[in-house]
Amino acid sequence: MNKTTPATGLRAVLIGILIGMTVGIFGFSFVTVGTLIGLLILGDYFSRTTKNVFKILLFVLLGFGLGLGILATSFLEPSEDSIAEIDGYQFIEATVVSVERTTEDQKLVLGEIEIGGEVHEDKMLLFIPAFDSLQYGDRIRFSCRLESPEPFDGFAYDQFLESRDIYKLCFLHESPLHISEGHGNTLLFTLAGIRSYFIHSSIEIFGEPHGTLLSGLLFGQELFTDNWDDRLQKTGTTHIVAASGYNVALVTWLLFGLLTWLGIKRQKAFWVLLAGIVLFVLIAGADAAVVRAGVMGGLILVARTIGRRASMVNVLLLTAILMLLVNPLILRYDVGFQLSMLSTIGLIYFTPWLSQKLKFIPEAYTLRESMGATLAATVATLPIIILQFNQIALLAPIANILILPLLPYTMFFGAMALLVGTLWINFAIVLSAPGWLLLSIVLGIIRFLSELSFVYAF
Repeated sequence: MNKTTPATGLRAVLIGILIGMTVGIFGFSFVTVGTLIGLLILGDYFSRTTKNVFKILLFVLLGFGLGLGILATSFLEPSEDSIAEIDGYQFIEATVVSVERTTEDQKLVLGEIEIGGEVHEDKMLLFIPAFDSLQYGDRIRFSCRLESPEPFDGFAYDQFLESRDIYKLCFLHESPLHISEGHGNTLLFTLAGIRSYFIHSSIEIFGEPHGTLLSGLLFGQELFTDNWDDRLQKTGTTHIVAASGYNVALVTWLLFGLLTWLGIKRQKAFWVLLAGIVLFVLIAGADAAVVRAGVMGGLILVARTIGRRASMVNVLLLTAILMLLVNPLILRYDVGFQLSMLSTIGLIYFTPWLSQKLKFIPEAYTLRESMGATLAATVATLPIIILQFNQIALLAPIANILILPLLPYTMFFGAMALLVGTLWINFAIVLSAPGWLLLSIVLGIIRFLSELSFVYAF
């Protein structure tokens, strides 16, 4: 006789709420006949297969989740004074919220936008030349033609930006006027400065393209040239230069090792570890994937601190509910969130099964574990990759099997060199040798595999 444990009972509750929220989010956006038919089929199925008490509980949970989804989505409409209603050539003053640089240009997310003496709370994108050196909190002034984002190549770019509260974009071929700095949140301003410092140090210590790869591994900062971006896409390794659960796990592990070495007790270590996770998420840019990893890491940390064994499925469900409450649009429009959630589901459910099927692969150097995890994440995310990008990197499993086991050591030695570099840059360059060697191996694998002619299948 199967017994219901607290973990499985909680899982049923979370699943019910999440299903209801999903229906509410989609239903608020577009109520179709298909949605209604699906609800009727679901209700009919459970009414015939469950007992009365469970039937009532199920529909209570679905209704609760439905209400949460509709309520959360209803707050996402642009405000009356939204910049979404403004078009044409405008004189603008705004504050830099985030900066994303490439070798050719940089993309600024701007907030506190003032046009014609009126301040707008939502955001816009500004594309400017790469040579400018703006950062979070800078107040700038410029004039340009406001444009509404549009879909391209089957990608709903406008809706993706809307999920991030961005409604307009501008293109400048010259630098905006820099008025002042230090605006915005003091903590975020400080963290942005720390992030910028370490990214610059990684390039100074390790050179190119090694420093760029290390910046991606540690901070999710993508500064690669178009040539290297193409190589990452061909080998299915773009995820390694985007902050994710891997980075969060490494930061937690390093902090825990340091605190243990210092003799700090578990109760005090909890707050330091939790603060470390939050700070890393903010430094890494706080996109959907790294937020998902950070929330999951925090929930697992809380569970272990209070003496409970965390169920990864329950943690994932609760993380999804919390994130959708904050921003329901990521369910439909944020590819990073979708890939992050699906890859985690793949790791939880498929990895054990695949590991059993891959017994012919030796366990040495975690080869079997790496192969199982890579295939699990690849299979789980395949539908989204095909739908969003219309392509498959055939060599992604091989590339990831070769690269992923090297990354913890690469990130560790790289981080150590950067920390030493804050005190003595010349000594850090000497200490960077192990990290530089590992970075060279990773780059060499990516370069070699990307040149093979059978990389893509369309």
